[in-house]
Amino acid sequence: MTIDAYRRDLDALAAYLDRKKIAFNSLKREHLDGHLSSDGGHLRPASLSRRISAMKSFFRFLLEEELLAHDPAQNLVRPKLGERLPYFLEEDETSRLLEGVRDLAKAKPANRSIVRFWAALELLYATGARVSELLGIKIGDIDLAVGLIRVRGKRGYERLVPCGQKAQHAFAVYQGRFLKGASPESLAFPGRKGRLWSRVAFYLALKRIGGPIVGPMAFSLSPHKLRHSFATHLLARGADLKSIQQLLGHKKLSTTQIYTHLNQARLRLLHKKYHPRG
Repeated sequence: MTIDAYRRDLDALAAYLDRKKIAFNSLKREHLDGHLSSDGGHLRPASLSRRISAMKSFFRFLLEEELLAHDPAQNLVRPKLGERLPYFLEEDETSRLLEGVRDLAKAKPANRSIVRFWAALELLYATGARVSELLGIKIGDIDLAVGLIRVRGKRGYERLVPCGQKAQHAFAVYQGRFLKGASPESLAFPGRKGRLWSRVAFYLALKRIGGPIVGPMAFSLSPHKLRHSFATHLLARGADLKSIQQLLGHKKLSTTQIYTHLNQARLRLLHKKYHPRG
């Protein structure tokens, strides 16, 4: 967690000051630079940026509480971070994952965990929902007749998202076998004793069940990668950015624009791989 990371960063600063016998009330910018160059020299830019943020926040607090007369971290500058593009599955990898899980569900039709996971995975990719949104969906939120799902996003924001026939079929099979008689207000994908299926448990199920199917890329397999894959595949097939924004539940179009960069990077890789002079 960020709080734990900040605590470790400040502990590292305290240890440095103790080694150098620098009094806290005599701290100067050069002391912080010395700490960052010695103890932080091995850090990646993202970790170094977080360490500087921790110090700036800490000294700002001390200044506001009048525990320090000046802020030694005021002019520290965080390193610029290169834009990290999200990882996604190619369409054939996604198909291999979904069809592999479907085959497992067919082979074990009485196994509630496998069939539930198959239906949940199909809906996750079909809607591009966040895993927390998916696990909070109730039976009454899913309208198989018209192929629409009500998704509750951040801050209670709701959106209607269509889902395809394969996802509808998977959920219909799962519902017919394991949700008979359940009320519309019941969770569509309940965990143990009807409680909320946790994100961690879903992630572990994805690793355990989907990992062997995906193969070498299993190390980076996560529920959010399917959300990235959903958006990337739509964009690659011609969907406009505004529609993808609405489907993902992004408040700002700028948040969705990362997929434009992602698609451009993907096209460059494909060109390099397949063009005779790439």
